[in-house]
Amino acid sequence: MSAEQTIIMKDVFELNGKWTLTDAETGKIYAATVPGCNYRALQEAGEISDPFVGLNEKADLWVGERDWIYEKQFELSPSFLNNGKIYLSFDRLDTLAEIILNGRVVAKTSNAHVGYEFEVKEFLAEKNLLRVKFSSPINYVLERQKSLKCPVNGNGLTGIAALRKPSCHFGWDWGPVIPVSGITGEARLVGLSGGRISELSVFQHHGEKVTVEVRAAAEKPLAAGLELVAELISPSGDGQRKSAAQSGENTFVFEIENPMLWQPNGATKRTEQPLYTVNLKLLSGDTVVDEKEKKIGLRTVELDLSPDEYGENFAFKVNGKRVFCKGASVIPFDSYPSRVTEADVERYVKIAAECGFNMLRVWGGGEYGSETFYDLCDKYGILVWQDFMFACQGYPFFDEEFSKSVFEEIEYQVKRLSHRASLAIFCGNNEIEVMSMAWIYKRKYISSAENFFYETLPALIKKHNDFTPYVPGSPLGAGYMKKNGSEDVGDTHLWAVWHGFQPIKFYRKNHTRFCSEFGFESMPDERTIVGFLGKGNLPSLSDEAFSAHQKCKNGNEKMKFYITENYRLPKSFEDYVYLSEVCQAACVADATEHWRRNAGRCNGALYWQFNDCWPTCSWAGIDYHKRYKALQYQAKKFMNPFTVSIEDGDKKFRVFALNDRIEPQEGILTVQIVRFDGEVVFEEKTAFSVLGGGKKVVWEGELKKFGGRKALKNTVFAATLSAYGKSETKTVLFDKERNVSLPAAKIDVDVKVRGTTAEYCLESDKFVRCLRLKTAYDSPLSDNFFDLLPGKKVTITGAVPEGADSKDVKEGLSLMHVGMVKPCGSRLSEKLFRLKTLADPWNLLNYVWYKFFM
Repeated sequence: MSAEQTIIMKDVFELNGKWTLTDAETGKIYAATVPGCNYRALQEAGEISDPFVGLNEKADLWVGERDWIYEKQFELSPSFLNNGKIYLSFDRLDTLAEIILNGRVVAKTSNAHVGYEFEVKEFLAEKNLLRVKFSSPINYVLERQKSLKCPVNGNGLTGIAALRKPSCHFGWDWGPVIPVSGITGEARLVGLSGGRISELSVFQHHGEKVTVEVRAAAEKPLAAGLELVAELISPSGDGQRKSAAQSGENTFVFEIENPMLWQPNGATKRTEQPLYTVNLKLLSGDTVVDEKEKKIGLRTVELDLSPDEYGENFAFKVNGKRVFCKGASVIPFDSYPSRVTEADVERYVKIAAECGFNMLRVWGGGEYGSETFYDLCDKYGILVWQDFMFACQGYPFFDEEFSKSVFEEIEYQVKRLSHRASLAIFCGNNEIEVMSMAWIYKRKYISSAENFFYETLPALIKKHNDFTPYVPGSPLGAGYMKKNGSEDVGDTHLWAVWHGFQPIKFYRKNHTRFCSEFGFESMPDERTIVGFLGKGNLPSLSDEAFSAHQKCKNGNEKMKFYITENYRLPKSFEDYVYLSEVCQAACVADATEHWRRNAGRCNGALYWQFNDCWPTCSWAGIDYHKRYKALQYQAKKFMNPFTVSIEDGDKKFRVFALNDRIEPQEGILTVQIVRFDGEVVFEEKTAFSVLGGGKKVVWEGELKKFGGRKALKNTVFAATLSAYGKSETKTVLFDKERNVSLPAAKIDVDVKVRGTTAEYCLESDKFVRCLRLKTAYDSPLSDNFFDLLPGKKVTITGAVPEGADSKDVKEGLSLMHVGMVKPCGSRLSEKLFRLKTLADPWNLLNYVWYKFFM
């Protein structure tokens, strides 16, 4: 915008800030804030206790069973009222809202996944009263269920499929029942005296030349002296400008010389991606009447579903090159939506990028991402697998009222997201097809779902976007309810490990084309557990408040099952927490590296799940308070764009070099077999190079050469990659930890503080398995839960407060490793526990299902 151009014909009157909240049943009035929700306002007023703590979640449920009224009084100036048009805008209303302005009903809304705007000039005066009445979502669902008779919901209240609200608000196997209502997004009045930009759509074309096509329109005819001006600004700040003065839709085409291509995170060493800015102004002379702006990244995205020797591909290509997708599924960041700040979102997306993710899957049982979320995915090169918000239930697509709301939602979200560089795919739903077999007695739910996801939804998308890949659902088979979970076609959700009680290394038997969901549950950080218990000490597994934060059926028993299968059952609860995280990390790392070693046949691994929405036991790698679990630390290694991976077969070991970068990489591999006391049994170095986007076996050896597994029982196999001034070591044992004699190690620790960074220098006389450093601070360390080879010095860094003293930092440090765990019972008792756990009818059913039918 030039210095003489100022926006003087567009007024914005913010409606955020102080409101009141009234209980429609009792008439009691509370202070409230917008953006916000009823639960948050009541908690801040002291009317309810924090539902995240103790047993309060259940005690607070009455909030979702009542109607609530938001009110705000405000005054408008005569000049604002003189605007030609005035719009009332809500970024988000959750969910069943009746909007009343000065006693007159403006509108009723019923979809939390849509932003709303209403023309309200005729409703306004100088003094105004705005009321937004929210009906109880629980009562609405119960009433609608009487007529719709939705199939039984295994994740919360049956019938919630009829309400376009995040399904997880009603509970999931990791989430609480907190069905909030409120103005959870920003609210404002917008006054316009001139015209208004009604459309800004951006398309890009890649051939011999790269062109950007901008489609724009204004509400007021341009013959009235208004002019549309489009400008394309490169990442370096260079701009191209085009204008038009004709009525109706206008198209501007920009040709890009020397285009800077957007790439997925890790494809290059660039940490931020180049983004072009499309700026559109509506001018009246030198006055800017209206302005819109979008940022784009120049790239192509394809989903390759072509046949191959294994069946049918499921592979993403960016700029014509295959990408092995690595990442996780995202659920809502907080059960109180308005509590999530832009800084919170940036922290999460940046963590994903720093840990080597190149894809995040926005899961269909939650909510669409915020503008900030997609901005940051664009910035950091994170591809987005975008589910539409349908998950695990039978939806009444045959119902006219419901379908109308859904169609509006699809149009709104497709138009909102289509220009995004990060958008890799639209996916119709999560797990509806695999759930459908349980609804045979409700055929109309099956037939209407097939019609919607295979015909109606792709047609709706195509009206506004014919270039983003679309799949009807995940997992995808060869047609509706056909070959879901197959290894030769589509994507898979694999739960034989965890729900099916199969061994941690079971995934090595699976050669999925793309695994978009798999995982392993663990406990959060001990500090998080103490916080949600509401008391100052760690519990037992049978503690009632602890159990209230374990939403997975038999989840505590499953964690114990896997711990005793791989380690010894510990005496202390703190060690139990530690081993649950170690198990989780081992499972996800082993599966991901197996699929990366088989890249080309498999083309992606997205674990469940990235984050939590409240403090709980779950599959997340980061707990609600953003404290890293072992999984998140390990993700930096098994998702590293250039790394080595050990395939530890029964008779042969192989070490692969894995390269997700576009350019070839080279390094030196050092393979060692080291006794726990430090004696090096074998060492060999190999220089190698690997093609861009490639993999390569760099070393292989027969175990019989070293006497076989039994002779190597108390040794560790280590593969160290040295490249570009850095080194990284991967290790495996020759037997399960429960079967080897891990030594009592002496670990020397030296701590130095430089400014706000602490350096922890460590060295051990014996081999240390999964060393955890626990500090007095919440900030993550540069590495944690790592193996320490005898005699090898390692330096770990972490943030500390300004003025922290080395002595105090060291005193606040504690160490834990597998060799320190003290067992609480015999090996026989552990085996009997596992047999008893499998004998539970629910567990046995899952075991049989996942072993023989999935």
